[in-house]
Amino acid sequence: MINSEQIQAYTKKIYENVLDVKILQEELEDMLSAIDINSIEYNNGKIAKETFEVNNKKFRKESLDLIDKINKLLEINLSFISSITNHVTYKKRKKVKHKSDNQKNKIKTIVNELTYNKRKKGKSKHGNPKNKHK
Repeated sequence: MINSEQIQAYTKKIYENVLDVKILQEELEDMLSAIDINSIEYNNGKIAKETFEVNNKKFRKESLDLIDKINKLLEINLSFISSITNHVTYKKRKKVKHKSDNQKNKIKTIVNELTYNKRKKGKSKHGNPKNKHK
């Protein structure tokens, strides 16, 4: 179970991770542009095949590394969100259960009072059955 301080810490981490994801996405876009430029330059004969292949391999590896970093940050954020959601849901369920228990207790009390009053009225109307037939 987490407390409100942990929720604040998780929220802060989520925010920081979102900013990091944004930066990584921009780097990924730059890397994808570099892959396109490398291909265009090779197709236009501006760079040799060996240079193209070395650059292409390097750019693709860096792109995959960036995607992995983004995915890890998103997974961490999802775990933080899940923890927060579970905490809030648990608190709500606990409150609802408490309210439900109170309502059940009130209903039991009312039923017991009605049953008690019914028994009490039945005895006073009819009296003691042993004395009735004398």
